[in-house]
This record gives sequence, structure tokens and C-alpha cells, in this order.
Amino acid sequence: LKQVDQAERLLRDGLREVPGDPELLLELGRVLYEDRKDEARARTVWELGLKTWNEREFRKESPNFFLVAQLLGNLATLEEKAGHPEVAIRHLERLSGISPNKDSIARWIETLRHPGAEAPRAESKAGDNQTPRHP
Repeated sequence: LKQVDQAERLLRDGLREVPGDPELLLELGRVLYEDRKDEARARTVWELGLKTWNEREFRKESPNFFLVAQLLGNLATLEEKAGHPEVAIRHLERLSGISPNKDSIARWIETLRHPGAEAPRAESKAGDNQTPRHP
């Protein structure tokens, strides 16, 4: 618990220095969700990270798509576990637009749209070795 407190304090100190930094918000959200088990605060922090990413990164010549993919994936996982499949699907649809793992994301969306039904199997493509974090 002491290390979690220290990590959270460090991230909050960083946010005082660089308000709204999406990378710091991503990590703070992880601490809140994974260590503190505080779904509501994690959601708020990740949504703020997504908002500030849109404001700061989207128009850059080389936006950090890996960062926004992590924010979207974490939000989708949180919303799925919270019983909000429609919100999770919205995050996944946006993620699908930037991810090379479109087949995995499509299968995840199908499992959310049709709970209890097995999602159709898609052929694995070379380089499609990452799957979204979900049960």
C-alpha cells in the first residue's frame, strides 16, 4: 500500500507540473483502477486523458496513437466490467480505427453485442499477436 501511495503522489505531483498530461493521466488511472479498485475515479481520469489527448496530440504531425489506444482499451475494459457494453463498444470502435489489431477488436465488439454467443473466428494475420485485455 505504501508503494501505491507513493506512485499516486508522484503522478499527482507530475500533473501539478504538467496539468492534463495524457500519459500521467493514463498511469494515474491505472493506479486508481488496478490498485485502488476505484472504478469511478479511474474512469474520470482516463476520460480526461482522452480529452487532453484529443486537444494536444490529435493535430500533431506524429500523434502518439499508442497512448490513445491504451486509454481507449482501458476505458473499454472498465466499461465492459461495469456492465456498460454500449459505452465499451463506442471506445472499441474508435480504437479499431487506429489499431492494427482490427480483427481482435471486431471479435471483442461482437462478444459485447451478443453476450453468451461465441464470436465468429477470424483468420489471424501476421502481426496480429496483440489482443485487447478482456476476459
